[in-house]
Amino acid sequence: MQAPDGHSNMNVLFITIDQWRYDWLGANGSDFVETPNLDRLAALGTVFQNHYTCSAPCGPSRATLHTGLYPSNHRAISNGSPLSVSFTNLAKEARKGGYEPTLFGYTDITADPRQKHPNDPDLKTYEGVLDGYFVGARLNEASKPWLADLMSKGYDVRQAGYEIYNPDPDFTLPADRHITYAPARFSAADSETAWLTNRAIDFVNSQFGDPFFCHVSYLRPHPPFIATPEYHDMYDPAHMPEPIDFGDPTSLEGKHPLLGFALGHIEQSTFFMTGDGLARDLDLQAVRQIRATYSALVSEVDANVGRLLDALEQRGQLDNTLIVVTADHGEQLGDHHLFGKLGFYDQSFHIPLIIKHLLRRGRSRAWSLHLLSLSISCQRSCR
Repeated sequence: MQAPDGHSNMNVLFITIDQWRYDWLGANGSDFVETPNLDRLAALGTVFQNHYTCSAPCGPSRATLHTGLYPSNHRAISNGSPLSVSFTNLAKEARKGGYEPTLFGYTDITADPRQKHPNDPDLKTYEGVLDGYFVGARLNEASKPWLADLMSKGYDVRQAGYEIYNPDPDFTLPADRHITYAPARFSAADSETAWLTNRAIDFVNSQFGDPFFCHVSYLRPHPPFIATPEYHDMYDPAHMPEPIDFGDPTSLEGKHPLLGFALGHIEQSTFFMTGDGLARDLDLQAVRQIRATYSALVSEVDANVGRLLDALEQRGQLDNTLIVVTADHGEQLGDHHLFGKLGFYDQSFHIPLIIKHLLRRGRSRAWSLHLLSLSISCQRSCR
């Protein structure tokens, strides 16, 4: 990964936004969601209109993203399937170029058990860190560093994990709104998205001009679908696009065995804390509200990406930083009565990709794309 033009002061900012589908981005022509900062980034670079992940869920898709291999080759085909250390990956290649790739968030890689003692805690989780990354701030499902930060600010945090995503108990939910309209107990300034961005900005500011490779892996808009008080009512459910093929769910069961399985097993509680029953039982009003809340989460991530861009600009590093923004997979959001990424529809696999190339010293787009060819070589992408 040495720059072919001989320059060594290039920065790399690699951002993944979890469970973010293609049509929830203004730069892709979606006028119902506000993503001004990602649109600004897209205007500076290249937007890929037909970019698809090779796999879902998180673990296998990120294994493909980082190794450039099809799932049939890297064999980590589900969350919990180990990824062999024999493969090179984006972080290892970055080290060959003299970078110390630093992770903020997670990579969801299951450790190769052949390289670990049986008692190694890395073998007890699928949320391991990809070999080659230095951890700047780790944010897995337990979220302990972020929750500790909330505790220091006076929030009542009683246990690690998703309990923090229960709705604000002091909020009175209107009778005509789905539970996902209720706001979270923490503010936007204290959210996990803001916390992770703060850590990444601290890292960028601490480099003092030294070249860096920074991977920021945002959880949102991954469920639980609950937004902060500043964002929860940002969107009107009535203005959300209608779900595709949202008729009688029983008519879908016979179309394919996987659909029958998914419709019979995807539970509401997977997507919001107070859900009860199957996702297929959600009516159109509830789906519209969930889409509005999902949109709010996307806009919150967008605002924090904007903070990162501003930090780079203030340091005079924006033009000298290759920025790649993509997702691991999409989200069904009620299309075909499905939620999550289980299935074979485009909503699970069609994802955004933005690459902002380098602007200084006449560096070409070709070099920008060459640098990340390892990670996206086997994703189906075209402009």
